[in-house]
Amino acid sequence: MDTENLIIIGAGGMGCAAAYHAAKAGLKPLLLEQFALGHNLGSSHGGSRITRYANPDAEECRIIPETFRLWRTLERESGERLLDITGSLMLGPEEETFLVDTQQALEANRFDYELLSAATLQAAYPQFRLPASWIGLQQADAGKLAADRCVAAMAEQAIANGAQLRENSAVARIDPASQGATITLAGGEQLYGRRLIISAGPWAQRFLEPLLGRSLDMRVTRQQVAYFPVTKPALYDPETCPVYIFAAEPNLYGFPILEYPGHIKIALENETETTDPDRPREVMAANVEALSAAVARHFNGVTPQPESIQTCLYTETPQRQFIVDRHQDFPHIAFAAGFSGRGFKFTIAIGKQLLDLLSD
Repeated sequence: MDTENLIIIGAGGMGCAAAYHAAKAGLKPLLLEQFALGHNLGSSHGGSRITRYANPDAEECRIIPETFRLWRTLERESGERLLDITGSLMLGPEEETFLVDTQQALEANRFDYELLSAATLQAAYPQFRLPASWIGLQQADAGKLAADRCVAAMAEQAIANGAQLRENSAVARIDPASQGATITLAGGEQLYGRRLIISAGPWAQRFLEPLLGRSLDMRVTRQQVAYFPVTKPALYDPETCPVYIFAAEPNLYGFPILEYPGHIKIALENETETTDPDRPREVMAANVEALSAAVARHFNGVTPQPESIQTCLYTETPQRQFIVDRHQDFPHIAFAAGFSGRGFKFTIAIGKQLLDLLSD
């Protein structure tokens, strides 16, 4: 049985980021993926993810500028366009907790922002029909990450620097030892790694709970995004329309015209329906109906019937906090989980943190 310097389980955003940094450090990691790279069954696929300085958590807010720098470095190395800057706009009542916490986090990190009164907001952004009491929190450092291209670019750069990628290689079992870990694949093949990173997204707790000897109580939920045709494209040009988040009911988020000409992407998060990650990805009709009603009520120049729906999965801890750690008894094993909903923008930085955990 060959020995690998580092084995990484899961080639989504986190796993590819860890492989990218490990390969650049000369570790020649082995990256295992149970499906094909870029598959649409987990949480890292799709054409766009929001990235923004404006976060309600001060620590997450602080980390974001470094992620921007790392994404720009990857752009230069890969020749890919990965990050489009549009600015961000958060909308809701002035006393809404999400807006208040975001202001405090921005101020704690000395990041500029602007509060827009209800009258100014209405005049500046005629694409939205909002309650008269709502204000806007506007921040310039935000935009869209091209998720599919980001994952592919990290994997390609990892391979270019000596990493190996094995697709269609599902892991059945992990057996830790004092100096490494034995990985048994679904077909019975065994691999041995001196160090191990587990970044398996919706499947992470299947590996982590036996290793840790306790439940992580992570929820996997079905989610979906919808693409709506616009009848007034000037209102949703990325030069004039930022990425946007409704901090109060209907709690949706969306993008200007970025992925497909004449269409905007909007989503309404599903907070209730948990799922098995191996279940077929089914469109939730009730979610589509609620989202269409919200679009009809709050958006100008948009046809409120979506032309396409894409599905994905969230994996979240009870407090929606990220898990980034190493095993207390086997410090050569690190893991990352619980990122869905807001984690993709952090992948390139957390991949580096996972490597740092194993190097400490």
